[in-house]
Amino acid sequence: MSFVPAAGFADPVTDANASFRAVLNAMAHPGRLFSITAQPPAPPVLGCGLGSILLALADRDTPLWLSETIAVPEVAGWIGFHTGAQLVGDHRMASFVLFHAQDRLLPLDDFSLGSPEYPDRSATLLIGVERLQEGKGLTLSGPGIESTNRLDIDGIGPEFWQARANLAPLYPLGLDLIFCTQNQVAALPRTTVVEA
Repeated sequence: MSFVPAAGFADPVTDANASFRAVLNAMAHPGRLFSITAQPPAPPVLGCGLGSILLALADRDTPLWLSETIAVPEVAGWIGFHTGAQLVGDHRMASFVLFHAQDRLLPLDDFSLGSPEYPDRSATLLIGVERLQEGKGLTLSGPGIESTNRLDIDGIGPEFWQARANLAPLYPLGLDLIFCTQNQVAALPRTTVVEA
């Protein structure tokens, strides 16, 4: 019996544009929440939030690394069918890294941080979480934030934020973070200062 993946976007152009715009807005306004309006029927272990963002960002030239809980055949088949993106076994080669908040991460500095000549060749972490809430939690400052923003990200512990803070002296090298629930997205570019 041949593999038949779940459907992707209902309207590929419109839905991809909407999801891409949500990510752009989230990157431009760190700590603010934006709606993910396109809801593709992605495999449950991936979720429609991560699935929507992935369909908007990934293509054949995008090496992806999946955490152990996401790297199941159903997800690999769905990603390959709808994006053509290459799944890589070496996390240091990935442009996008997908995981859930409850997954155990490798040390953050073990992912690609870019190079002095090409800092944009760093990895972007796409992180599925149960809940995002503005107005409480982390205190955020930096470009795109008038004074400070507050954002509560469910399931991300203080050791993660300490590991991220340890990367700050390496700027412009670093990692960009995109957090999403089933229907919301928030982002923390490497320029955002986080006080836990």
